[in-house]
Amino acid sequence: MTIELRLGRLVHEGAGLDRDGTAQGSLADVISAQRSAAENLTYPALNLTWNARRTAFASDQRVRGRMPFTWPHDTNGTGTRALWTDMPKVEFSSDQLPSHLNDKARFRLWHDIWMEQLGKAEMKHAEDRPFYTASKNVLLGELSVGRFATTTGHYVRTRKHVAHDRDDIFVGFYRSPQPQLWTVGDQGFELKPGSVVAFNIAQPVSSFTNGLTAWNLASIPRAQILKLVPHADHRAAMLLDPANPAVRHLERTINFLLEADEICEDPELMRRAQATLGDLIVLALGARGEVAEIAAERGLRAARQRELIAIIEKRFAEPSLSITAIADGLKLSRRYVSDLLLESGATFSERVLELRLQKARAMLTDVRYDGTKVSDIAFACGFNEVTYFNRRFRDHFGCSPTQYRMGTNHGDGRSF
Repeated sequence: MTIELRLGRLVHEGAGLDRDGTAQGSLADVISAQRSAAENLTYPALNLTWNARRTAFASDQRVRGRMPFTWPHDTNGTGTRALWTDMPKVEFSSDQLPSHLNDKARFRLWHDIWMEQLGKAEMKHAEDRPFYTASKNVLLGELSVGRFATTTGHYVRTRKHVAHDRDDIFVGFYRSPQPQLWTVGDQGFELKPGSVVAFNIAQPVSSFTNGLTAWNLASIPRAQILKLVPHADHRAAMLLDPANPAVRHLERTINFLLEADEICEDPELMRRAQATLGDLIVLALGARGEVAEIAAERGLRAARQRELIAIIEKRFAEPSLSITAIADGLKLSRRYVSDLLLESGATFSERVLELRLQKARAMLTDVRYDGTKVSDIAFACGFNEVTYFNRRFRDHFGCSPTQYRMGTNHGDGRSF
């Protein structure tokens, strides 16, 4: 389920805005009209806050008995998280704001409407640059992942702003090209591109960036994470090591979940995605003992398996690619890498061979390669010997590469 906020379509005719943002009625009328229009969209809870939507979905699924994710030591089920059949994805861009508004009015409208969905805050936008913002958020039970970018340079949340807001721990990956002066609680940081910080969203915070602000984020309720990582909120914020494998894989998982629409179509995939995300957050925040062991076995192992497959799919045409080279590059043992790939349903050799054969098959039927010799196609796909390529191709597709090219056999081949 993907929800795009098309605010330009939601402005009520009787409470429209002119170019500088002046409403025919009050701004409250505009917001009220937009909320009313939002109720007619396919997503009826659009007018709820982000936290309220998450709570509503979680409550609904508890009633339905869908409680698949239990933390390692919660054998009685008290730490179970909710999950729903669809994976709500909320996307927004300033491009969706009414096009006739000037930058000042676009920023004010975004501030007054969209920020109500994410949480109260004081913000300022530099008038010497065009206003831009874009965000994408995905809910998985009580966990969430998001991506956020804006040209808003000054951002403040006071105690008054956070008093009635959600109480979550966030892990944020700072991806802006410019540094950001950032203060949360009584701690101050100068975040640089690549910085990773864990912080409690319920704490007052202020930031200043001279340019684009961009974050990748994952969140988990503080009450839940403290059952597993009791020291997670000892400080209002703490910098994490970007080289830590759990931290590195956490951001990759965030990016994957933000783009993987197909996960919502398979309850088992969604359950595994939620479990992996939770385990990586736990590890990134410094879990210890049995909790760390179980999370590493489950979450980190799954993330590494996905990384291995991605590497093979990217580099399979390299003749020198080997399981040893991949293991050395990731600083993992060859046996561990071999076991992970075997668990995925195919060995290293089987997966590489399949990818090379499928690429060769595609090239043989592509008119752009009609003038390319079969031997050159074999080498381009990563094979070192033409005779070996010919034999494997015939075993797989039932004919020689030359016959296949001539149209003797165009049957479908196997694939993993």
